[in-house]
Amino acid sequence: MSTTDTIAALAAAFARGLRSNLDAQTLAAIDAENAARGDESCAAHDHLDANEVMSDAFAAVMGRASKASSSADAELINAAWGRAKAAGYAAPAEARP
Repeated sequence: MSTTDTIAALAAAFARGLRSNLDAQTLAAIDAENAARGDESCAAHDHLDANEVMSDAFAAVMGRASKASSSADAELINAAWGRAKAAGYAAPAEARP
């Protein structure tokens, strides 16, 4: 799997994880707050432990836990998080880039 494919798969798994834990209204509110903030932060943290959701997504996609000391893992996570956030968490998977 290429890095681009890995990022896409991780972003999709993360968004699915958020959608399985939060209702559509909350996801829409998170998307709106993220757009209003216009920075690197993520409003999902206001509603659940989004790091745990990403950790689960990483394990599902990569077949292992992320390593805290790995800059490569951190880069994948950050890229996937940014991609999922940019697509909007409330958007159905079929509509995601």
